[in-house]
Amino acid sequence: MLSVINDITPGRHADQAIWHYQERLEEMVDLQLQALELEKASRQRLLFTAVILQMLAILLLIWLSLRLFRSQKERTYLLRQQEKYNRELLRLNEIMAHHFQEPARRLVSFAQRLYQKGLVETDQDVRVSVDFIHQQALRLSYLVRDIQRYLALDQVDPPSRLIELSAIIEQQMREAEFSDRLINVSVELNFAVAKVYFPKSYMQQIFRILLDNSLNNACADKPLQIEVKSLKQAGYTLIQFIDNGRGIEPEYREQIFEMFSRIVNDPDLGSGTSTGMGLTVLRKMVEKKRWLGACL
Repeated sequence: MLSVINDITPGRHADQAIWHYQERLEEMVDLQLQALELEKASRQRLLFTAVILQMLAILLLIWLSLRLFRSQKERTYLLRQQEKYNRELLRLNEIMAHHFQEPARRLVSFAQRLYQKGLVETDQDVRVSVDFIHQQALRLSYLVRDIQRYLALDQVDPPSRLIELSAIIEQQMREAEFSDRLINVSVELNFAVAKVYFPKSYMQQIFRILLDNSLNNACADKPLQIEVKSLKQAGYTLIQFIDNGRGIEPEYREQIFEMFSRIVNDPDLGSGTSTGMGLTVLRKMVEKKRWLGACL
């Protein structure tokens, strides 16, 4: 005998549907909660990272501030040291002018008085002695003058302006220091660039030093010839000072720019009043104005 039981309870299918819906809803809620937890964890990691980065940035700013403070302190110290150094140089310059230059001038004046009174004509030994005193006093005077000129380069920074090269060198050639010495000298000026932007006082000293250097080192067996010219180069002006003097051996071409370095050590050659400071002063002037190589 076969029996079939059929549940005919009202709402049975509806209850099952609700049960499945609740189950799915719970799953969706669980998924949403998991997503929220993941998002919360992600935000916490981002927040933690941001806090760490912010702390690092703060530490970096503190380090930079301390470094800037130390740099400012060092800069202030260096400025004070530079001011002190400049004051010492100024004082040294004054001392040299009063305590070194003045005795040298007095010796020169004394020797000249002996010449004028004719006291050296009767005794050859006296004349040799007075000549030596006069020569060495002049050299000491020139040496102090050139050292003062070198020290002054650190104290004064003359402004650059447009100057005419031919006018500058012709003015120097007319000076009493050179006018007689240049009588038998051929000087040729060829300025393709007539004007340059440079401190006038520096250019005057440069030409004075170069003229004196050429005259002091001229060859005895041939007339001195000097050529000064300027050439336009890519982005700069090249100034050349050329003579037919004894010249400089290649191994000494850097040494001659050192302080108290003389091209000629033989007292019978060149000038007895050469100090070895002229080219040093010249180089410092052109380096100071970033004209390194000009006129050399």
